[in-house]
Amino acid sequence: MNNSPYPAAPAPALATADSAKPTTVRWRIFLILLLLAAINYIDRASLSVALPLISAEFELTPALEGLILSAFFWSYALMQIPAGVLLDRFQVRNIIGVATIGWGAFQALGGFAHNWITLLVTRIGLGVAESPIMPAGAKLNGAWLTPNERGRGATLV
Repeated sequence: MNNSPYPAAPAPALATADSAKPTTVRWRIFLILLLLAAINYIDRASLSVALPLISAEFELTPALEGLILSAFFWSYALMQIPAGVLLDRFQVRNIIGVATIGWGAFQALGGFAHNWITLLVTRIGLGVAESPIMPAGAKLNGAWLTPNERGRGATLV
């Protein structure tokens, strides 16, 4: 019951008008995803650039070179569906955060590799850790963008 001599202000109408304003948060999210995807691509290609020097040092045969280079892609491809399940079950930002820390750790551990087995393990770990980024982009694209903006969001990712 209102004991005031003045009528109550129509607060719900005012709150609705303020919440209808579009924000730029969603585009910042997609710019962060663009940055993560760019780092993702640099990480996966870095071994290809360094492989001639690493091959000589680790005495790798062409077959071992192919195994080490493909280890990333096999683990990355195989983990796409489990990563999507994790993204559906848990918060996307938490999965992306853990994945980013994980792939940074595996990339750093790759610098300490002393033979082809440790290098292979770090490449498999890198593929597993990087696998949630693209499914996360697709999930966020559907959740944060309107149907007319989804093409732009997908292009950024």
